[in-house]
Amino acid sequence: MLPERWMLTTGYGKLPGNLYHGKTNSKELAALVSHPSFKRIAGFASNAFRSWAPKLHEYYRMHFDGLLNSNPNLKRNFNNSVWAAAAFNFGPQTCTFRHRDFANLPFGWCSFPPGSTILLPSAAIAHSNTRIADYETRCSFTQFSAGGLFRWSSHGYQKDADYFKGMSTLDKEGVALENEARRKLGLSLFTTLEQLQEMHEMDARMV
Repeated sequence: MLPERWMLTTGYGKLPGNLYHGKTNSKELAALVSHPSFKRIAGFASNAFRSWAPKLHEYYRMHFDGLLNSNPNLKRNFNNSVWAAAAFNFGPQTCTFRHRDFANLPFGWCSFPPGSTILLPSAAIAHSNTRIADYETRCSFTQFSAGGLFRWSSHGYQKDADYFKGMSTLDKEGVALENEARRKLGLSLFTTLEQLQEMHEMDARMV
């Protein structure tokens, strides 16, 4: 079974980069992300994300595009998707325990799996799937973006140590206030059904 592929990642003391999975698996994984079926699934999920949460989708697009522009060595998994990372799990009986993806953007959404695409804020809502019978088969394909990528982008594409270096106490207090207000920012990027209807009606009038 091929391991999961996380294309872009970051963490404390690390830089965003394209993960290397070894000479053998890299060839197979490159074939998967270039396969038309996975391109269609990736694009469908990203467009579904845009349809139901356009403001949040734009937030992802803005940060991801900025990240890629800041470093020409970084590569997209899919040109039609706003998520930075993808994971393949070929089962044959893929199951997950109840969990939350704490490393993801707290108010961000991720998508899984093919055949029954689900969009959810995976860092905030505990999720899992049920067991299947011995004679059944289940695979999954997930797209997500690590929260550290958004922090890297917001901090001028640099490490926290460099971002805070030389910053005055007043400036640090300002950053702390921004962090406290992040929950409100995240919620403001969610779109209600009424707002979606207004957007669709406005688009219809413009046609």
